Amino acid sequence: MPFGLKNAPSTFQRLMNTVLSGLQGLHCYIYLDDCILYSADLSSHIDKLKLVLERFRQHNLKLQPDKCEFLRREVTYLGHVITDKGVSPNPEKVRAIESLPAPKNPKDVKSFLGLVGYYRRFIENFSKITKPLTSLLKKDVSFHWTQEQELAFQTLKHKLISAPLLQYPDYSKPFILTTDASNYAVGAILSQGEIGKDKPIAYASRTLNKAEGNYSTTEKELLAILFGVKTFRPYLYGYQFKIVTDHRPLVWLFNVKDPGSRLMRWRLKLEEYNYEIIYKQGRLNSNVDTLSSINRKHIKYHVNEIKSA
Repeated sequence: MPFGLKNAPSTFQRLMNTVLSGLQGLHCYIYLDDCILYSADLSSHIDKLKLVLERFRQHNLKLQPDKCEFLRREVTYLGHVITDKGVSPNPEKVRAIESLPAPKNPKDVKSFLGLVGYYRRFIENFSKITKPLTSLLKKDVSFHWTQEQELAFQTLKHKLISAPLLQYPDYSKPFILTTDASNYAVGAILSQGEIGKDKPIAYASRTLNKAEGNYSTTEKELLAILFGVKTFRPYLYGYQFKIVTDHRPLVWLFNVKDPGSRLMRWRLKLEEYNYEIIYKQGRLNSNVDTLSSINRKHIKYHVNEIKSA
């Protein structure tokens, strides 16, 4: 396929989807010309490899040997390093971002945010950290690079350099959704393990709009829970999980009969999930504090408290 055609990427992707129809999501994934196979053991991996190669042969597609890697425990794929332990950003891409100079205009800011935004699930408190930068993109705002923007710029680089290894979800174990809210952002962490020693699967955060910024503290905290549940719905729906919050009034929310129209509507949205609410003091809930301060008919709600020694 010649380079430069406007519809070339979508046409090529459609071809690969057709070639590997029935195999994607079960044995492999394909993004344009990047194909990755995965398996639990060597025997099944070889069987899957035979299936994929046979499809390529049937459609007269050829592979370039020096661009292929076989039987690897660690591979680089779409800007990520994927191992049997988890996923992390590609160090080469991180170094490229680390060497970027400070933006000189709004276009540079957009470019930088686009690059780091690709790895936002690795960065705690992404939305809060980027707020000084996104404020430069508003209409009728003069571009002034101040100490606040420089701090956000360097913080994002540092967060990306020290990004944690995100582990794979284990559906045989319960999930933990830790949430928190600040005056202008909400955040959530999906993790697994013992509370306090749990390991992250993904981070998520977003800034509040003008109306949400006027919500009460309790409303913001519940909004953070709704945001986390919606973001991680594919992991949480149909499974029992724990919601960890540092906002004690939420304990009241799930016991009062008439909490108010907005809170009632939000509480009803959570009734399709099977969860347990755990109160954890803010100083013990430091993981997500940085994020924002930066049988269904018989669902039972449990509220526990974790106190410091």
